[in-house]
Amino acid sequence: MGGWQLNTILVAQAGRPETPLLTGDQSETGAFSDRPNLTGDPNTGPKTPDEWFNVNAFQLQPLGQFGNAPRGVITGPGYASLDLGLAKFTPISERLNLEFRAESFNLLNRPNFDLPNRQFGTQTFGEIFSANDPRELQFALKLHF
Repeated sequence: MGGWQLNTILVAQAGRPETPLLTGDQSETGAFSDRPNLTGDPNTGPKTPDEWFNVNAFQLQPLGQFGNAPRGVITGPGYASLDLGLAKFTPISERLNLEFRAESFNLLNRPNFDLPNRQFGTQTFGEIFSANDPRELQFALKLHF
């Protein structure tokens, strides 16, 4: 009944702060790193891949002026993953051991979304197009000699 080994890794992270950006030089300074005006709370959005944050919380600032949206005003998606491994070591003889291993990555199969599009004024502003890997299982059989 002996020879069992259990391994776990739990990773949990809050959402990363992100900043909305403009594609042009609205402030006419040549910087090309302008931000729009903030008119509401962007983090009241539906938190879906189609609209992660409230895109209506931003508007284009007047030409020749800087926008008032602060850095890191948007909270991106969080990340959580539970990995689990189970192994059984079986002695066959004095010099031979058999190891069977089953491992699961992202065991709970939680969707971990990538960052949303932060380019204000584009059709896909606030949308998420990709995610990290879903649950993965792997099995291994190893003979130690």
